[in-house]
Amino acid sequence: MAFTKPLPAWKVCNLCGVSPRIGVVLPCSHTYCELCFEDFADGGCCLIDNEHFKPDQVWRVVFQLTTRVVSCWNTQNGCNFVGSLKDLRNHYQTDCEFHAASCPRCKASVLRRDLVAHFKAGCGVAPSTNDDPSSRAYDSLRISDVQRAYFNAREALGKVADDRTCLQRAVDNLSGNLKALTLRLAEESDVEANAADSRRVQELLREILTVLVVRVASGNSTCRIHLGEEVEQLNLDLPAVIQGVSRELYRLFAARAFEWDLRWPDTATFEHSSWGSVCIDSGKRYAHGYCVSQGVVILSRGDRFNVLLGLTLHKGLHDDEVEWPFGKVCVLRIVHPDDAERTISVEIDTGDCPTHRAFQRPVREKNASFGTGVVATKAQLEEEGFFVDGSVLRLRMEVMP
Repeated sequence: MAFTKPLPAWKVCNLCGVSPRIGVVLPCSHTYCELCFEDFADGGCCLIDNEHFKPDQVWRVVFQLTTRVVSCWNTQNGCNFVGSLKDLRNHYQTDCEFHAASCPRCKASVLRRDLVAHFKAGCGVAPSTNDDPSSRAYDSLRISDVQRAYFNAREALGKVADDRTCLQRAVDNLSGNLKALTLRLAEESDVEANAADSRRVQELLREILTVLVVRVASGNSTCRIHLGEEVEQLNLDLPAVIQGVSRELYRLFAARAFEWDLRWPDTATFEHSSWGSVCIDSGKRYAHGYCVSQGVVILSRGDRFNVLLGLTLHKGLHDDEVEWPFGKVCVLRIVHPDDAERTISVEIDTGDCPTHRAFQRPVREKNASFGTGVVATKAQLEEEGFFVDGSVLRLRMEVMP
């Protein structure tokens, strides 16, 4: 398939280069087709970067390629058609004049659009002088039979193709309706324990969609009518399903939050750091489609240690789908283990500074961090009982809708 623009890297199998109908995306952001993935899935390790993954961290995505712009398969013959993938079949079967055809008289390969002119020009081969009536009747019968068989087969294939196109359109509609729901369920690879029910819903939806796609791709004519009825019924039932699940989703994900533990660095770490500062990052997480992380900067000034908090945007899987610049309200917290009222919170309203480079779409692997001022000192945190087991701080980040 000749796409006019290269597909995004995450829509192509990073191993074999195929653009699959269903892509398998790992937590490390590498994408595989299902065929390649099945050959190494049992090992639980990405082939490219050797990053380990768990089965519930694997995300299967249905790629919509029908709107991608492609060139005609007869481009090498001079056809300049450029259009969507869904329009290519009709053009190729009906409108394209650049098919190579065989001249029935001289057997030369001639473009379909030039065949009449070629034939009128004489082809360079004289007509046959065989006037035997039985021979002419045999030739006529053979040609007419071939033509009739060809057109009958073409008509039958056209009907099958039309049926599959309608069915595929219905499945695509279902896929589009499910897209928002599945993305919201699949954004986070390590969702909190109270989201277990939503993960089960996600797996159910994935299973339904995968089965439909596989059955459509098989082109089994015996189940086409029943499959179409199933798809239509699913589309009718889907609004009620989405309404029920969305209420639960809002309860679980209205503010996407994650917690992590920071172990206070030892003295040697500060001695070997530049300018007496140590930066510690939570690691990448997904919130409302954005890839984000929370950072902590500890500044050493003699015996005094100042603590600052920060927010960092990373390149993510959904950067093409989410809005830029990043405009969410983020709340960064140092959590008190025993008294919630003592928790230190800093709110960052990114909408107040939309032109800040920290909130633009990442061009490199990540943007520069957006930091707060000093929110606490080590002495203050020790005095007020923030440390767990003497050296661990609990951090929390919330990204509001």
